[in-house]
Amino acid sequence: MFFIALAIAAASPLTLNLSIRARGDRGHVYCAMWRGREGFPTRRDLSVAEGRGRVRDGSAIIRLAAEPGAGYAIACFHDENENQRLDTGFLGIPTEGTGASNDARPHFGPPKWSDAHFPVTATSTVPILIHY
Repeated sequence: MFFIALAIAAASPLTLNLSIRARGDRGHVYCAMWRGREGFPTRRDLSVAEGRGRVRDGSAIIRLAAEPGAGYAIACFHDENENQRLDTGFLGIPTEGTGASNDARPHFGPPKWSDAHFPVTATSTVPILIHY
């Protein structure tokens, strides 16, 4: 008998460049990326990657590693007061700017994963607009 060993190389991670538009020059933008619906967009502990970037001239760049062929959804918030959390008002409505991939918007609650979901096929730039 002959045995043939096949080496299957794991897919090399790709770099996603998040190009985030925010207002002003204060604070940081925090982003998290989810591979599935569970936890999106509020449970950062269930995300597969996180990053933060300083806002300069109304924009920030964050780089995250992603698997080619996978699908993800990204949610971000602009921490203008530098307290490292998303501030909310009465009823849990954010008082700081938020944004998501595909410009998914909230409708009577946070944006849906299916609206923010995008496939990863190559190293690319993902634009995200922060809404206030």
